[in-house]
Amino acid sequence: GFGAALIYVPLTAAAYTPQVAVASFVLIDFTCTVPYAVRAFGHCRWRELFPAFATAFVVAPLGTLTQATLSPMVLRWGMATVVLCFVVLLASGARYRGKPSAPAAMGAGAVSGFFGGAAQLSGPPMIIYWLSSPTTAAFVRANMIVYLLLIALTMAGNYAWHGLMTAQPIALAVLLCPVYVLALWLGA
Repeated sequence: GFGAALIYVPLTAAAYTPQVAVASFVLIDFTCTVPYAVRAFGHCRWRELFPAFATAFVVAPLGTLTQATLSPMVLRWGMATVVLCFVVLLASGARYRGKPSAPAAMGAGAVSGFFGGAAQLSGPPMIIYWLSSPTTAAFVRANMIVYLLLIALTMAGNYAWHGLMTAQPIALAVLLCPVYVLALWLGA
């Protein structure tokens, strides 16, 4: 589930529009994350999660404004470029090498918030940051699940505010959500 946006957003943006891609994905992602997040809330580390989320929350409207105002062609190429960069970084094993700290978490949160608002790609910056921490895999997973739920709520609100939550992405989300739920269940 953590990399789903890397696949879904560029492909859906090519078939529809970038706005339909991000709005439909946030609805699918939120709906499917809730059951996992309920269990993860008690396992996440809020001192690591909150600075990143708070910064992402503040920066997300800038990304959403970018999404709402750029031309679809520029957005498609921008999304493809960002996805390619994140895939290369994740595949190369790139990690944040500094000591985990509130300022570092806030930096990762800022990148996450902007790319989440612009392209629904808020996960990779946080994955790169949290995978480098000395935190156990269980805490990283819990942090990511809760963070993704909170950022999905933020993005859904931002997209609605900017008029991106129209009938088309809602219908697409309703159509594809059962498939995504089944895939998550099989993966879990």
